[in-house]
Amino acid sequence: METASAVVSQRKQSSHVRFNEDEFARIEEDSVNTGKSIPTLLKEKYFSGPRPLPMISKEDLKKHFGELGRIGNNMNQLARRLNSGIREGFVEELREIQRLFDQHWGFLSSKYCRCDKSKWA
Repeated sequence: METASAVVSQRKQSSHVRFNEDEFARIEEDSVNTGKSIPTLLKEKYFSGPRPLPMISKEDLKKHFGELGRIGNNMNQLARRLNSGIREGFVEELREIQRLFDQHWGFLSSKYCRCDKSKWA
């Protein structure tokens, strides 16, 4: 079994973390209350559970961004036609593009996205 000093001597990498005032006040208070250093608190919290997994696989991202790219191409083709003076006959195509976009956006903005969806509306 390794001693605490052996583990510390093996740690050669470092990282710097920035906090806002509220975050720092909270972690500093926890540090004082527990008698543990801030780096120790952070390491214990991070390494105490399972490793975080990506929210979405690279393959799924490639698939959905590819589909969104194709949808964008369809929209550009329709925009060119509309801008050229042809104004009729595209209602169904626009509905299909909207449906496909909504389907892919729904997937990407569901449990896989930690973003504030209100900013995208």
